[in-house]
Amino acid sequence: MSDAYNDLYYKGFQIANRLNNTLVKLSYGMSRIKKESVRAVNRTTF
Repeated sequence: MSDAYNDLYYKGFQIANRLNNTLVKLSYGMSRIKKESVRAVNRTTF
């Protein structure tokens, strides 16, 4: 019983970790896109 629970917990932990990494990458990519678009807008307006 406890083995199955540990296995489930470990799998859930792995999935949560992967989700967290994906979210970090996404937010990093979004901030980079934002910076680039701001730079592009500055280039076109000035």
